[in-house]
Amino acid sequence: MGLPQSRASDTLDAVTGRGSFSTYLALMTGDPGVDAAVADVAALEPTATGYARSEVTWAAPVWVLVDAFTENDADVQIGPFPDVTGLAEGVTHVALVTSASGTGGTVQYVWTAPAEVTVAQDEYVRYLAGDLVLRQEV
Repeated sequence: MGLPQSRASDTLDAVTGRGSFSTYLALMTGDPGVDAAVADVAALEPTATGYARSEVTWAAPVWVLVDAFTENDADVQIGPFPDVTGLAEGVTHVALVTSASGTGGTVQYVWTAPAEVTVAQDEYVRYLAGDLVLRQEV
């Protein structure tokens, strides 16, 4: 699942230096919908102790003919979750947003998790470098 190509293009512009904004990974317990706003994402974020959005850095885009893609160039880690319940709320979707917290900014991209994710006490949610891929198809 993605979002309109214009938002993917904005993110690729930021990665190449043609635009300027930071991106953050937000975990969600449901699907925010195709035209999601950051308020929609925020309403679905976990409430577990230790949860906060995490900044994502990106590799230089790779162009294949007229299409481009990029991937996170470093591990992204959210947590740890110190409460005895950890992150018991099942994470089903992940969003790339332009704000570290709150409802400002924009949603740049949304991914569906391959499986629902829960995390035990003192554990993390971690996406390794290369796990998050952003594509712009022309």
